[in-house]
Amino acid sequence: MPEREQPDLARVFHALSDETRLKVVLLLSDGELCVCDLMAALEMAQSRISFHMGVLKSAGLVASRTVGRWNAYRLRDQRRLFSEIFGLVRKSRAVHVVEEKKRLKAYLKCKKRFFPGESPCCPDIPPGAANPCAKPGSISGAANNP
Repeated sequence: MPEREQPDLARVFHALSDETRLKVVLLLSDGELCVCDLMAALEMAQSRISFHMGVLKSAGLVASRTVGRWNAYRLRDQRRLFSEIFGLVRKSRAVHVVEEKKRLKAYLKCKKRFFPGESPCCPDIPPGAANPCAKPGSISGAANNP
């Protein structure tokens, strides 16, 4: 990889110094996710997810694309860097995403059932309406349209 494409390691380590961002990276290691998917998995508000995604994007670790009014995120193609990082994180067992992956799986299954022909990203839920796929009482259970 040419030197100009190398990520700024200080930014990378800053981005990965937060447990939430580590969880996001581990969740994205399975493929692209929309911000609403991350909201459901992490039980966080859209504004918090967006903040963390901004840090990860600034470090060059994730890329995004717009899908309607939402953003879908994926890991950037930094195979060697991610391979080494994932190896260290998994060995340390300091960050677990078991519960987050369970919530994400249930949310994606529900989303497919309740919103079958919609965009692969977040369903268009009217303002003030609850997301039928969100866990009752969770942040993502409230109206989550920006």
